[in-house]
Amino acid sequence: SLFNIGGPLAANCTGTMLGGFEVSGSGYLAAISSIDHSLPTGYNSINIEGIERENRDIYLLWTDKNTWEMRHTCLARYTGVALTGSVPYLVRLEDGNFMVLWQRFTDSENESDTISYAFIDKDGSQIGKTQTTHAQLSESCVPIAANGRVVWYVNQNGTRKFYSLNADTSRFSKESENASSLEKDIFEENKDVIDSTGTLEEEKNEITEVEGI
Repeated sequence: SLFNIGGPLAANCTGTMLGGFEVSGSGYLAAISSIDHSLPTGYNSINIEGIERENRDIYLLWTDKNTWEMRHTCLARYTGVALTGSVPYLVRLEDGNFMVLWQRFTDSENESDTISYAFIDKDGSQIGKTQTTHAQLSESCVPIAANGRVVWYVNQNGTRKFYSLNADTSRFSKESENASSLEKDIFEENKDVIDSTGTLEEEKNEITEVEGI
């Protein structure tokens, strides 16, 4: 199977959420957040038994179109630490590759200004390392790829804040990756994240109505 989820039929609390589904030339991709299903002692329609916290790890699921080979890749493991991942977004990039991005929370946070993201190639393999930067995602705005970047906005306190992230996957090499130069490249890139806040007068009432989403 592609990904095993514990529990009997009608156990509505699965500890797993699907964030995005895409199709490439060679396969089908899905991004999910999920607990470690080896830990619970039981599942029912109200809660998951045997775990204190539902720490969600982030996975990329892949199915080959021709062979029906199935595999999953853990992009971020938060089980056992005081962190958890949100439902991830899966974005098709202009070069045919993909980006998975999600909000990262600590156990004590209801809000977070930290996101993580990973690049995925057309065959469902991760390109480079999972990266982290300061930004926020929105439940009401799905990120999209445009002009070599992934862009989205967040409505916040009557204003609309836009973010933009470099989507150039050619900087990474799966075959030979120099960790120090890659980290430096991402550090410089994080400075390019656009965090421009401005009130749009013609949309202010609408934005205020969806404040906090």
